[in-house]
Amino acid sequence: YIDKNTVTIIQHRKANDYTALDCASKVIDIQVIETPPHKKDDTYATALLILTEEELVVIDLLDEELPEFRLPYLSPIHSSPVTSVKYLPHCTNTFLELLKSTEPPSKYSKNPWPITGGKLDIDGEPRMTDLVVTGHEDGAINIWLVSTCMMRLVYSKDTERILEPPQTGIEDAFGEYDEEITMRSVGKYNPYLNEPNLKIQKIELCPFSRTLCVSNKKGEVYKFVFNPARRTIDTPICTVDLSPPTEPDKPTELKTSAGAIDFPPGLQPELCIRVFPPSSILTMALNPSAGLLSFGNAYGLAIFDIQSHKEIHAVCTLDKTDPCYDQPFSNMTRGEKLRRTFSIRASRSSK
Repeated sequence: YIDKNTVTIIQHRKANDYTALDCASKVIDIQVIETPPHKKDDTYATALLILTEEELVVIDLLDEELPEFRLPYLSPIHSSPVTSVKYLPHCTNTFLELLKSTEPPSKYSKNPWPITGGKLDIDGEPRMTDLVVTGHEDGAINIWLVSTCMMRLVYSKDTERILEPPQTGIEDAFGEYDEEITMRSVGKYNPYLNEPNLKIQKIELCPFSRTLCVSNKKGEVYKFVFNPARRTIDTPICTVDLSPPTEPDKPTELKTSAGAIDFPPGLQPELCIRVFPPSSILTMALNPSAGLLSFGNAYGLAIFDIQSHKEIHAVCTLDKTDPCYDQPFSNMTRGEKLRRTFSIRASRSSK
C-alpha cells in the first residue's frame, strides 16, 4: 500500500475480510504460531509474530478484532527517542497495581502469551519494586518495571494535546483504500514528530502521593495525580514570569483554565504552569509533603505551591552585564529567541 510497511491478514469468518497491519518500521520477518504445534492435522493459527527493524509485534488471531498482545519482554524503550529518565528504587507494589488496573480492557488481548520458554525462576513476588520513568521526544511518558533483568512497560501517558478536547469528525487517513480493507497501525514505535517542543525535559514522580510532575521544551510544567475513576476536570493554567525587569511585554493572564475535559482513569492533569519567556526547563525538584515544586530555566528560577496553585517565589537570574538583559524577548523573531537561549546557557557554562 503505497510506501507503507504492511502485513495483510485475510480471514474467512466473513466474505472479503482483509486487515492490513501498518508497521512504523520495515518488516524483517513474520511467523505464524499454530496449535497444536508440530502436527500436520487439526492445526489452527493462534498468533502472528511480526519482527520489524525496531520492535516485535504479536497479534492474536483467535480474536476477530485482531488485538495485540502486551509484550512481557523486548518492549521498545526507544519507541520515540528518550530525552529524560528518572529511576525510582523500592516503590510499593500498591502504586504498581493501581497503574496496571487503569489499562483499557480492549486495548490488548486477553488470551495468554503464546510463546513458551525463557521463563525467569523467581521465588515469589518482591515486596518492593523498582521503576524507571522515561520521557520521550514526542511528549510521551512511560513507566517501566525494572525489578528483574527485563524492562516491562506498565503505564503510558501522552502529553500531546493533553489540555485539548478530543478531536471529532476527522476523516480517515486511509480513506483512499478499498473499503473492504481495514488499515490499522500496530506497535509502539513512532518515528514521526508532530511538535518538537513537546520533548520531555524533566520528570519528578512520588509513588506514595501518586503525583507526577513533568516539563517540556516549551516551558510548560504539568502536575498529574492518580485517580482510579474517570473524571471531567477543568485544569487550571498558571503563568510564572521569569523575564528580566526590562521586558516591556509582561504576561497579563496570570491564571486561566483549559475548560472541562473528560479524562480516563490513571494519571490525570490537575495543574499546568506556563513559564515566560518560554524555554526549556533545565532543573526541577518536587517536595510532595510540603506541596512545593521548584523549577528553573535559562532566565531564572521559581518555587510554586502546587496545592493552592500559587507562586511562592520567582526571580530572574540574568546578569545585568548580559547583552540579552536589555533586549526585549517579545520583539525578537523565533530564530533570535532560540539563539538568545543558547547564548545564555553558553555564557553561564563558561563561567
